[in-house]
Amino acid sequence: VTNDLLKQQTGLIIAGIEQDKVSLMRPKNTKFLSLSQLRIVVSLFIAGKERVTDIQANELNPNQITKRLALMNAWLEELFILESPQVIGNYEISILANFTVIRGLVYYALEGEQAIKEEDKERYIRERMKNLSHISWESRQPLWEQFDGKYRSRSQLYIIESSKNTVLKVKQWLIREGGD
Repeated sequence: VTNDLLKQQTGLIIAGIEQDKVSLMRPKNTKFLSLSQLRIVVSLFIAGKERVTDIQANELNPNQITKRLALMNAWLEELFILESPQVIGNYEISILANFTVIRGLVYYALEGEQAIKEEDKERYIRERMKNLSHISWESRQPLWEQFDGKYRSRSQLYIIESSKNTVLKVKQWLIREGGD
């Protein structure tokens, strides 16, 4: 599924997917996600679980995967409107280079989606993402300090930590910002 997504999604190709490393060393690496991080995003969309190993083979219905892949594509298209694929992986420019924020965005986009009719899910996800268009995703803003993390690197960038608790705090903040 991840490979299919990479073939379909031009924005991902432009943003860059690191295929040789499990995680990205920020701020040096300017690729958007590692392949293992992209797999986590795919897993969240398909099965609602971060750990690919938690997904049972019998959970994966090919017809459902196709529908979920369409939702992922819609989410990615809206994400690349919030921040261009050319800069989304550059931590010097965008906080969206932080995988904790991306995970929070996935949880935010999917929040309540189960209660939506199948034919309305894509519109629902697009609207949720559009509701965040007023946010400046610049990485050097003090507003990111509300999330657990610390200043690192020579350029003194605030790096948000990757704990599940912090991801949930990011999601809650996005819900407030998105008007839900």
